[in-house]
Amino acid sequence: MVKKILYVEDNPMNIELIEDLFRAKGYHVESVGRGDEVMDVVKKLKPDLVLLDMQLPGMDGYMVARWLKSEEPTKDVPIIAVTAYDSLYSREKALNAGCNEYMSKPIDTHRLLEMVEEFIGKAES
Repeated sequence: MVKKILYVEDNPMNIELIEDLFRAKGYHVESVGRGDEVMDVVKKLKPDLVLLDMQLPGMDGYMVARWLKSEEPTKDVPIIAVTAYDSLYSREKALNAGCNEYMSKPIDTHRLLEMVEEFIGKAES
């Protein structure tokens, strides 16, 4: 079964980078650019993992993470915060909102791939 990743990000360059990286590795990736779009997409996609920017239009990433963790179908879905915020406070705030891991931008694609594989395994070829 193909492993599905939902990427919530409003920067088109970051979206292209992540989609290209994970699709090349065999994952199915869908992206949304607003926090308030997550609810509709997550019901259809049923992602195995969420990559989540914290600074989003519509609904910030902290609210999205809390919502995902409060809903039965998504409460166990791992969330990796991928954000420009780079401080201990921001990391703690993201983890307290329900994120399982935290990475500051610029994105270290090698480390991010390792994180994803730790949570959901390698994509099947």
